[in-house]
Amino acid sequence: MKYICITTKHHDGFCLWDTRQTPFNTMNTPCKRDIIGLLAEACHKRGVPLCLYYSIADWNHTNYPNQGRHHELPPQPGDSPDWDKYLEFLKAQVRELCTNYGEIHGFWWDMNVPKHRDPSINAMIRLLQPRP
Repeated sequence: MKYICITTKHHDGFCLWDTRQTPFNTMNTPCKRDIIGLLAEACHKRGVPLCLYYSIADWNHTNYPNQGRHHELPPQPGDSPDWDKYLEFLKAQVRELCTNYGEIHGFWWDMNVPKHRDPSINAMIRLLQPRP
C-alpha cells in the first residue's frame, strides 16, 4: 500500500474526528472514538502516508448555501446561508485536521461551490503541513 486517503467529512457533514466545531461527529455516537486519530496513529506507526478527503458541501451545517446544485440539497427549513460564516467553520475544521494528527501527506477537496474561491485555505494547509 502506497498511501491511505480517508473521508474526514462527506457531503452529509458527519465528521470522523473529535471536532470542536460541531457535535455531528463520531464522538457523539456509540463508537465514541476519533476515527481519524486512530488511523493517523496507525499510519504513522507503520510509515503509511495519510491523506485526508474533505467535502466542502455540507448538508448539515445551516450556514452552508445549499441551492440544489450537484451534490447539494435544495434549501432546507432552518437554513441560514452565510458563506463567510461557513468558511470560518471550514477553516477551523481544516486547522484541526492539519494540527491534531501529525504529518498529513495530502488534502483532497471535493465539491467546491462555483464562484467561491479562497486561496488562503490552501496556504494555511501548506503553512501547517509544510513538508512537500
